[in-house]
Amino acid sequence: MADTALIFIPDISGFTRFVTKTEAQHASHIISELIEVILESNQLGLALSEIEGDAVLFYRLGRPPSVEELVAQARRTFLDFHQFLKIIDRDRVCQCGACTAASGLSLKFVTHYGELDEVRIHDFLKLMGSDVILAHRLLKNDVPGDEYLLLSSAYLGTQETPVAPVDDWVRLHPHVERIDEFGEVRLHYVPLGVLLAQVPEPPLRRPLSVPHGARSLTQEIDAPIELVHDYVTDFRKRFAWADGLRDTVGDKPINRVGGAHTCVFDDLEVHVVTVDHQATPEGFHYVESGEVGPGVSLVTDYRLEERNGRTHLTATLVAGSAGNQAKGLAKLWGAIRLRLFIWMARRGISRSLKNLKDHCERTHRDGLAPAPATSPSPVGTAG
Repeated sequence: MADTALIFIPDISGFTRFVTKTEAQHASHIISELIEVILESNQLGLALSEIEGDAVLFYRLGRPPSVEELVAQARRTFLDFHQFLKIIDRDRVCQCGACTAASGLSLKFVTHYGELDEVRIHDFLKLMGSDVILAHRLLKNDVPGDEYLLLSSAYLGTQETPVAPVDDWVRLHPHVERIDEFGEVRLHYVPLGVLLAQVPEPPLRRPLSVPHGARSLTQEIDAPIELVHDYVTDFRKRFAWADGLRDTVGDKPINRVGGAHTCVFDDLEVHVVTVDHQATPEGFHYVESGEVGPGVSLVTDYRLEERNGRTHLTATLVAGSAGNQAKGLAKLWGAIRLRLFIWMARRGISRSLKNLKDHCERTHRDGLAPAPATSPSPVGTAG
C-alpha cells in the first residue's frame, strides 16, 4: 500500500559540466565530500533513500514539515555547502581544473509531496511511484538560475493558505513547468543566491615562515611551472622522480593543507603533513613537515618561481626539535638520530631534485601529459 511522504532532493548544480570538463578522479572525490556535507546538514530527520551521483534523494513519511522548516533546512544545507567550498579553496594545493573550478558549484532543492512505495530489493529500499518520478523530472526545469528551493503545488497544498511569511529574504515566485505524462505542474520557487552573503568565512591560515640561514638546494628546470608544481605536490606522481620511495599512503586522494600521508621507503616510513601552500606573484610556495619518530622531524619548503618559461625551484630543509622532555643519553641519542636523518634527507632530496628536473624536462620536451603514477616505479619520492 502506498504511503504519503515528503520528497526532498538537494541537487548539485554544475555537476555534469564539472565532471566532463575537468579531471574526473578529483572531481568525483570533491562531489563525494559535498554529498557528505549535505547528509550531515539534515536537521529534519529526513530518511535517505539513495545518492544519485550529483543529488541526494531524501523522504519523510506522514505529515510534511512546514514551509518555514523546509526553508530553514535548505538554508542550513546551502550555507554548509558553500562554506565547505570556501574551505576547499583556502586549503587547495592542486591546480587541476576540478580543484580550481569547485568554487563554481552550487545547490538547488526540489520539494514535492505525494504517494510512494518502499520496495525492498535485496538489501536496498527503493522508492517507487509516479510522484517519485515527477520529483526527479522537476530537477530539469526552466527556473531562472541554479540556486533555489522549488516547491510543488502538491506540497504547498498541505500548508496553510496563504503561506505565512518566513524570513525577510524569502520570496515565493510562481512558476509552471510542462512535463511529459504529467502536463502542467504548478510550482513556486525561492531564490537562494541572496544567502551567499551569509556564508561564513573560514579562518585564515597563518603562512609558515622558514628560518633564515637554513640550507637550500636549487634546480633550474626547463619546463612550465604548472607541470613542476604538479609533480612536486601530487603524491601519486612522486614515484616518477623521488629517490627510494616504494609506496605512499594518504588519508585523502587530493593533497590539501592539513592533509597527511606516509612515504614508505625500504627501511623507513616518513609521516608527512602538508602545512602550507601559497600562490605568489612569482609562482608557488609549498611546505610539508615529515616525522620519522618522536623528536625526529624535518620541514621541507619548496619555492617555485617562473623565469622566462622555465622553473626555478628552491627546496629548503629545516630540522625539527629533538624534544625538550628527553634527558641525558636519550636526549643525546635523539640529537644524533636527528642529524643522521637530516644528512640522509639532504642526500635523498638532492638526487630527487635532479630526477625531477630530468623527468619534467623530458615530459615537456616530448609533449606528454603528466601520467597518473598510481603505482611505484623504480625511482621514488622524497616524502
